[in-house]
Amino acid sequence: RGDVSAAGLDVYDRMVDRLLERGIDPIVTLYHWDLPSELPGWTERETAERFARYVGAVADRLADRVSRWATLNEPWVSAYLGYASGIHAPGVRDPQAAIASAYHLMLGHGLAMRELRRAHAREAGIVLNLIPVIPDSAATHAAARHIDGLHNRFFLDLLSGRGIAP
Repeated sequence: RGDVSAAGLDVYDRMVDRLLERGIDPIVTLYHWDLPSELPGWTERETAERFARYVGAVADRLADRVSRWATLNEPWVSAYLGYASGIHAPGVRDPQAAIASAYHLMLGHGLAMRELRRAHAREAGIVLNLIPVIPDSAATHAAARHIDGLHNRFFLDLLSGRGIAP
């Protein structure tokens, strides 16, 4: 709930320096499916806001040497496998929680991008695991549209600034 761990930042600082010394251009992924247990989870806006503060602290420390950043890795996985099917942490099976977490993950991405831009990060974005959804008949068209909406358009529409398509 307080400041980002200075010792933790020191570890990443040294790691980035060692990679650069070996001619490796690091790519930082800021969230890859794990949260501190003290956070309320992605169903709450607070997690998105605190994620942005974390990103700001990491970017302030590393943006002078790191040129590529990913805010989130596959938010679909975090939202739907974590909050709908319960396969991933936190192991919840609640479709409404999945939608809320998907939204807050994307809010967290947007807030994190502001922090990265503020810190003059050069290349930044998000990693989405999009899939082609093609109906195999007229009878499956509505189902394919629904799956495409949940898996692809939800995330792409928020990124595009169009909001969530009906």
